[in-house]
Amino acid sequence: MMQRTKESAELTFDAEDLVARVASLDAPALDSLPFGVVRLDRDGKVTFFSRAEAKQSGFGDRPALGRTFFTEIAPCMGSPELLRRIESARDAGTLDILFEQVGDFEDATRELRVRIKSATKGELWVFIERRS
Repeated sequence: MMQRTKESAELTFDAEDLVARVASLDAPALDSLPFGVVRLDRDGKVTFFSRAEAKQSGFGDRPALGRTFFTEIAPCMGSPELLRRIESARDAGTLDILFEQVGDFEDATRELRVRIKSATKGELWVFIERRS
C-alpha cells in the first residue's frame, strides 16, 4: 500500500489551491493521493498518470504516457462539448472545469467528479474522484 506523505494527506480534491499544491509534489506523493491525478500536455497527451488513477480506474499497468487522454484513455470524457469548453476556458485564461458523470473505465455505474484545471505552458491537470 502506498504511504501518504504529510503534504498529500492534507490535500483534498476540493482544495482551492489544488493546482499549486499538486505542482509542488513529487510523483510518489501524487501517487498516494486518494483521487486520480493526470497531467496532459498542450495536445492532450498524458505526461503523468498517477498510480492511484491507474488502480482506481481499472486502467492498470497499461502504458498511459504519451497517449491522447480524451481519445485513447478516457473517450467518454472526450465529448466535443467538453473539448470546446476546455479550449474556450484555456483561451480566456480561466480553466477550472468541474463536472460529474456516471461511468468509469471498468464500472459503467460508478459516479465520478472530475476537475480540469490549468497547469503551466497550456498544459492541463485532470483530477478524478470516484464515489463508491
